Amino acid sequence: ISETQSAIALSVKEQSLASTNINRSVHEVSNGSSAIEITISEAARVAAENQARADSSQATTDNLNMLANDLSNLVGQFVIKAP
Repeated sequence: ISETQSAIALSVKEQSLASTNINRSVHEVSNGSSAIEITISEAARVAAENQARADSSQATTDNLNMLANDLSNLVGQFVIKAP
């Protein structure tokens, strides 16, 4: 009976250690998932900022193009006469 009780006690102890290791692993995975979520959120924020900057650059380019056309039309109105 003593050997059986010792074997049961050893099995319970091993199961407890296994449960502790599983809990630690689950906690580590949870922390890793949180870190991934933060990284993805940061990447999304940076992508949104880049899109806003690209939109601003496009608007500036469109405005410069319009100004260049206006300037070209104004310069085209000048007539150079021979002396």
